[in-house]
Amino acid sequence: MGFVIVGSVMIAWALIASLYTYYTNKLVNTPAQFSFFIFYTLYLLLAFSFWEGDYDPKDIIATYLFFVFIPILVVNLHSRHSTFELAINHALRAFFLLFSLAIFYHAFRYGIDWTRPTFFNLDFFHKNGVSAIYEIVYIYILFKNKKSSKKVISLIIFIGMSCIVIIGSKTTFGLATLFTIGFFSRSLFVVLSLITLGVLVYLVFFFEDYSKSPFRTASYRGLLWRQAWKEIVASKTTFFLGNGPGSFVSTVKEYDLFGMEGTHNYILQIMHNYGLSGLLVFGVFFRNLWKRFGLFASPAAVAFWMFNLHALFDVGWIKGTGFFASLFLGIAIVIAIVQKNDKKEPLIL
Repeated sequence: MGFVIVGSVMIAWALIASLYTYYTNKLVNTPAQFSFFIFYTLYLLLAFSFWEGDYDPKDIIATYLFFVFIPILVVNLHSRHSTFELAINHALRAFFLLFSLAIFYHAFRYGIDWTRPTFFNLDFFHKNGVSAIYEIVYIYILFKNKKSSKKVISLIIFIGMSCIVIIGSKTTFGLATLFTIGFFSRSLFVVLSLITLGVLVYLVFFFEDYSKSPFRTASYRGLLWRQAWKEIVASKTTFFLGNGPGSFVSTVKEYDLFGMEGTHNYILQIMHNYGLSGLLVFGVFFRNLWKRFGLFASPAAVAFWMFNLHALFDVGWIKGTGFFASLFLGIAIVIAIVQKNDKKEPLIL
């Protein structure tokens, strides 16, 4: 079903792009998406015949959607309708309020339980996905209201951080706290980020408490990362071309990790999926984006880079979370073009 849905979205995008091109005689592209599309496609044509195990074609379609098609669609809609970015902003404000109300309602009905894996007892609302989406919407709304009154800013922080506490993701809480501090002080954000990075390295690689410690999930990630690295360096083929997208499944039998999908580190996930060659393709893509807009270039840029930082400790670009991240990517590119923060003009094909 997921494959059908994603494929349908891809076909819909192609139809919209075709109609847009037909009626306007142009399609606005961006250098980062254009080059990624070419080199990712060339890589796939090379690697297909070398992947020995089963791979998930949905991951390939999702990669095209999230990194190329959705951002370009956002850029083109803004090019066609100058108020599109404003409409998206209003929609995200409404979404933030409705999302927050739903989380408060869940807390009153079911209570606050940080060990609960889902919301409303539905597998569709997994805690990791809910937290990853909510945090970037919250940060976007906060930075979008940079010039608002202190009362408005305080209210946004109160609502956002309260909901994040209710959700119960320690990674989300840490990142949201860091970026909220960054809203007020960039230098303090840098200092605390470095300290946090050191603590995380210790928890993942040296703090081997797999029992009842509140930080045991960090140690669990270390177990997944070790398995992923062993499979990456298993042969020259897997090291340079990967094992195929969606092929990582945990073989750790303890701590309910057996059968878990995803390495919970996006860099390792890329290496496991596509090898060193694929990592270079993705690395150049993110480097081009960084040159186009930095961490605090715009509210959408902050949300986008925050999502990718979270992806270093979670599943990252999958399913619903990937759609939101690609939306913010598209908005960030639009703002960068409008503000002329980069020297490269969009390509007109």
